[in-house]
Amino acid sequence: MVSWPAVPLLKPFRALRYDEGTAGPLDDLVAPPHDVITPEARDRLLARSPWNAVRLVRPDDPAEAACELAEWQQRGVLVREERPAVWLLEEEFTGPDDVRRTRRGVVARVRLRPYGDGVVLPHEGTFAAPKEVRLRLLRATRVKPSPIFLLQHGTARRPVGRGDVGGSQLLDGAALGYQYRTSVLQTRPTVVVEATLRLVRSDPETVRARTDAWLRHRGETQPIGPPSSGCVFRNPSADHAGRLIDLAGGKGLQLGGARVSELHANYILNGGDANAADVVGLMHKVSVLVMEKFGVRLEPEIKFLGEFPAQSTP
Repeated sequence: MVSWPAVPLLKPFRALRYDEGTAGPLDDLVAPPHDVITPEARDRLLARSPWNAVRLVRPDDPAEAACELAEWQQRGVLVREERPAVWLLEEEFTGPDDVRRTRRGVVARVRLRPYGDGVVLPHEGTFAAPKEVRLRLLRATRVKPSPIFLLQHGTARRPVGRGDVGGSQLLDGAALGYQYRTSVLQTRPTVVVEATLRLVRSDPETVRARTDAWLRHRGETQPIGPPSSGCVFRNPSADHAGRLIDLAGGKGLQLGGARVSELHANYILNGGDANAADVVGLMHKVSVLVMEKFGVRLEPEIKFLGEFPAQSTP
């Protein structure tokens, strides 16, 4: 087996953002991180706008920031997004070498983990007093007014351009080219944001009976309780991946928090603390078992998001 750095779990969130129509231009509203704001800079930011973020990022008292936050939401200065999202962030700046640069990243939620897990690492030494102040602010406002800046080790496969964001295209069913295991959505970077479905009318009793039959069959043949990614391998020609894994002795095989289901061997279950490394590593072990016993190479059914060493993926 091989090992690689764990990747933190990122999730979308319902952002609390400025409404520029009420608050004014963003240039008058944003503020630097709290630890670089001098008293003189704070005075300048306070004078720029009554809604400048410095009132939340570096207040005189956390209770004042909580009051400001509540008032701004009531006035519509800050609005909550209806849907969770991961935000693309693009920053242009000139460095100490006088070179103009563009930094691109994402704004998302990240799961907190102990430093010892090696997932999110401390970036610098911190002091007890400032940490206590920030903790009091977090408890008072229940929001993170100054996001934490994180760096992810790795090389970008392709820079994100302006043309990659904001474009949309409407496709009908025929244009999607749906077939077993594939569609045109798998041939290019695509995010589906909305779908319209055409339903077939039937009487409620027939629908209920059919649904109950499907659910019974699923419960008898597939694991329903623990989290999983569904079938992880494609069925090879004229055979079933689950059958081959079972005959190769893969049922119940475990790596970290990931385990091959005893009910359906093509399912890898999360026992509660599995990460991507556990799942991909277990897939590799299973594919080796099947190759050694039957000479069949199992192809992954799932898609890999992130960077994994070539020798670790099935």
